[in-house]
Amino acid sequence: MPSTKRESSSSPNDPSTPSPKPKKIKSSPSSSTTPKKEKTSGSRGEFGKLTDAMRAELLDEVIAHGAKSVNLEEIAQRFGVKKSQLIDQLKPNRTNIRSKAVKAIASGA
Repeated sequence: MPSTKRESSSSPNDPSTPSPKPKKIKSSPSSSTTPKKEKTSGSRGEFGKLTDAMRAELLDEVIAHGAKSVNLEEIAQRFGVKKSQLIDQLKPNRTNIRSKAVKAIASGA
């Protein structure tokens, strides 16, 4: 029987065919310096600083949206209180932990 050589026909999806490795790019010593940041005038314009009233309103919004998105049952169990007690502490326009936090921020504390 004559011996015939078979050429290996490997397809591009063949896992035994190694994929070509990406070449590393060598950086030159002159490119190692970092670019300097341009200096600005320092003016922030009208969006520069939150006032205490703005911070209080922001905190109130965060508490409102956060209370809707968390699992209050799980938190109540963790602290050993009823879910209704936790809900009462997060309701707006009441003397509770929410109002105390908002007042503290509004007063600049």
